Amino acid sequence: MVFLPVANGLMVIWPAIISCDAWSASWDLRGAAEDAAALYEVGRSLAFSRMWPSWKQGSEFKAIRDRTEAQRPAL
Repeated sequence: MVFLPVANGLMVIWPAIISCDAWSASWDLRGAAEDAAALYEVGRSLAFSRMWPSWKQGSEFKAIRDRTEAQRPAL
């Protein structure tokens, strides 16, 4: 994984694609498999969650979010 800083200070996770012409059967890829499983679980929990994100107090978008709350299904 590569973490890229962006203008608003957030970090973007981007899969790192590294070209390599060498390979060895002795390499241990269990860590990569654990990373993939963890990212899958994060995505799955977000996809099936009934929780909605909210804005911090003072955010310019919080008032809009609060006004449209009745349009979202109840938790």
